[in-house]
Amino acid sequence: MGVRIPPALLKGGANALLLAPPTHFNLRMRGSVTWARVPIMGNTKWVHLMFVVGGLLLMYLCVQTTEWAWGYFAKPKDLYVNGIGIILGGLIAFLLWRRQVTFDKASEILNELTKVTWPTRKETSAATVVVIITTVIISLILGLFDLIWSWATGIIYS
Repeated sequence: MGVRIPPALLKGGANALLLAPPTHFNLRMRGSVTWARVPIMGNTKWVHLMFVVGGLLLMYLCVQTTEWAWGYFAKPKDLYVNGIGIILGGLIAFLLWRRQVTFDKASEILNELTKVTWPTRKETSAATVVVIITTVIISLILGLFDLIWSWATGIIYS
Protein backbone atom coordinates (compact mmCIF):
# COMPACT_ATOMS: atom_id res chain seq x y z
CA MET A 1 0.00 0.00 0.00
CA GLY A 2 2.96 2.31 0.23
CA VAL A 3 2.68 3.07 3.94
CA ARG A 4 5.86 4.64 5.30
CA ILE A 5 6.81 3.76 8.86
CA PRO A 6 8.96 6.48 10.46
CA PRO A 7 12.15 5.47 12.27
CA ALA A 8 11.94 4.93 16.01
CA LEU A 9 12.91 7.67 18.44
CA LEU A 10 15.24 7.06 21.33
CA LYS A 11 14.25 8.05 24.85
CA GLY A 12 15.29 11.54 25.89
CA GLY A 13 12.52 14.07 25.27
CA ALA A 14 13.49 17.22 23.35
CA ASN A 15 17.05 16.02 22.86
CA ALA A 16 16.01 12.62 21.52
CA LEU A 17 18.14 11.21 18.76
CA LEU A 18 16.89 9.85 15.47
CA LEU A 19 18.55 6.95 13.74
CA ALA A 20 19.20 8.13 10.20
CA PRO A 21 21.62 7.30 7.40
CA PRO A 22 24.69 9.52 7.22
CA THR A 23 24.54 12.39 4.75
CA HIS A 24 27.59 11.08 2.89
CA PHE A 25 25.91 7.70 2.22
CA ASN A 26 26.86 6.35 -1.20
CA LEU A 27 24.00 4.51 -2.92
CA ARG A 28 26.42 2.33 -4.88
CA MET A 29 27.98 1.02 -1.66
CA ARG A 30 27.49 -2.70 -1.10
CA GLY A 31 27.36 -4.56 2.18
CA SER A 32 26.09 -3.52 5.57
CA VAL A 33 24.82 -0.01 6.14
CA THR A 34 25.95 1.86 9.23
CA TRP A 35 23.55 4.30 10.87
CA ALA A 36 24.60 7.57 12.41
CA ARG A 37 22.99 9.20 15.42
CA VAL A 38 21.65 12.55 14.26
CA PRO A 39 19.98 15.01 16.67
CA ILE A 40 16.39 15.87 15.77
CA MET A 41 16.49 19.48 16.95
CA GLY A 42 20.24 19.80 17.18
CA ASN A 43 22.04 22.93 18.13
CA THR A 44 21.27 24.75 14.89
CA LYS A 45 20.30 27.91 16.77
CA TRP A 46 23.96 28.27 17.80
CA VAL A 47 25.10 27.66 14.23
CA HIS A 48 22.69 30.35 13.01
CA LEU A 49 23.94 32.70 15.74
CA MET A 50 27.52 31.96 14.69
CA PHE A 51 26.70 32.95 11.11
CA VAL A 52 24.94 36.14 12.28
CA VAL A 53 27.87 37.22 14.46
CA GLY A 54 30.34 36.24 11.74
CA GLY A 55 28.28 38.21 9.21
CA LEU A 56 28.29 41.29 11.45
CA LEU A 57 32.06 41.03 11.90
CA LEU A 58 32.47 40.55 8.16
CA MET A 59 30.32 43.62 7.50
CA TYR A 60 32.48 45.69 9.85
CA LEU A 61 35.64 44.37 8.19
CA CYS A 62 34.25 45.14 4.71
CA VAL A 63 33.31 48.69 5.79
CA GLN A 64 36.81 49.30 7.17
CA THR A 65 38.49 47.75 4.12
CA THR A 66 36.34 49.77 1.71
CA GLU A 67 37.11 52.97 3.59
CA TRP A 68 40.83 52.17 3.61
CA ALA A 69 40.98 51.24 -0.10
CA TRP A 70 38.77 54.11 -1.25
CA GLY A 71 40.69 56.57 0.91
CA TYR A 72 43.68 56.37 -1.42
CA PHE A 73 41.72 58.01 -4.24
CA ALA A 74 39.54 60.61 -2.53
CA LYS A 75 37.62 61.27 0.67
CA PRO A 76 34.81 58.73 0.44
CA LYS A 77 31.25 59.47 1.42
CA ASP A 78 30.23 57.53 4.49
CA LEU A 79 26.95 56.44 2.93
CA TYR A 80 28.72 54.77 0.01
CA VAL A 81 31.41 53.19 2.15
CA ASN A 82 28.96 51.84 4.71
CA GLY A 83 26.53 50.71 2.01
CA ILE A 84 29.16 48.84 0.02
CA GLY A 85 30.66 47.26 3.13
CA ILE A 86 27.33 46.19 4.61
CA ILE A 87 25.99 44.83 1.32
CA LEU A 88 29.22 42.99 0.51
CA GLY A 89 29.64 41.54 4.02
CA GLY A 90 25.98 40.60 4.30
CA LEU A 91 25.98 38.97 0.87
CA ILE A 92 29.08 36.89 1.63
CA ALA A 93 27.69 35.82 5.03
CA PHE A 94 24.31 34.95 3.48
CA LEU A 95 25.89 32.91 0.68
CA LEU A 96 28.08 31.02 3.16
CA TRP A 97 25.04 30.42 5.40
CA ARG A 98 23.00 29.05 2.49
CA ARG A 99 25.80 26.74 1.29
CA GLN A 100 25.11 23.27 2.70
CA VAL A 101 28.78 22.26 2.96
CA THR A 102 29.65 25.33 5.03
CA PHE A 103 26.62 24.90 7.28
CA ASP A 104 27.45 21.22 7.83
CA LYS A 105 31.06 22.05 8.72
CA ALA A 106 29.86 24.68 11.21
CA SER A 107 27.49 22.10 12.73
CA GLU A 108 30.33 19.59 13.01
CA ILE A 109 32.49 22.19 14.75
CA LEU A 110 29.70 22.89 17.22
CA ASN A 111 29.23 19.17 17.88
CA GLU A 112 32.95 18.76 18.56
CA LEU A 113 32.90 21.74 20.94
CA THR A 114 30.09 20.12 22.93
CA LYS A 115 32.30 17.04 23.41
CA VAL A 116 35.16 19.06 24.91
CA THR A 117 35.70 18.71 28.64
CA TRP A 118 36.25 22.28 29.75
CA PRO A 119 38.46 22.93 32.81
CA THR A 120 36.88 23.95 36.07
CA ARG A 121 37.41 27.38 37.61
CA LYS A 122 39.86 25.88 40.12
CA GLU A 123 41.94 24.25 37.36
CA THR A 124 41.95 27.48 35.34
CA SER A 125 43.06 29.51 38.37
CA ALA A 126 45.85 27.04 39.14
CA ALA A 127 47.09 27.13 35.54
CA THR A 128 46.99 30.95 35.57
CA VAL A 129 49.11 31.06 38.73
CA VAL A 130 51.64 28.69 37.14
CA VAL A 131 51.86 30.91 34.04
CA ILE A 132 52.36 34.07 36.13
CA ILE A 133 55.06 32.48 38.31
CA THR A 134 56.86 31.06 35.25
CA THR A 135 56.75 34.47 33.55
CA VAL A 136 58.24 36.18 36.62
CA ILE A 137 61.04 33.59 36.90
CA ILE A 138 61.93 33.86 33.20
CA SER A 139 61.86 37.67 33.44
CA LEU A 140 64.31 37.56 36.36
CA ILE A 141 66.62 35.22 34.44
CA LEU A 142 66.55 37.46 31.34
CA GLY A 143 67.13 40.53 33.53
CA LEU A 144 70.15 38.81 35.10
CA PHE A 145 71.56 37.96 31.64
CA ASP A 146 71.05 41.57 30.57
CA LEU A 147 72.83 42.83 33.69
CA ILE A 148 75.79 40.47 33.15
CA TRP A 149 76.14 41.35 29.44
CA SER A 150 75.84 45.10 30.18
CA TRP A 151 78.59 44.79 32.76
CA ALA A 152 80.77 42.72 30.37
CA THR A 153 80.35 45.11 27.43
CA GLY A 154 80.98 48.08 29.74
CA ILE A 155 84.34 46.58 30.75
CA ILE A 156 85.27 45.75 27.13
CA TYR A 157 84.42 49.21 25.74
CA SER A 158 85.95 51.25 28.57
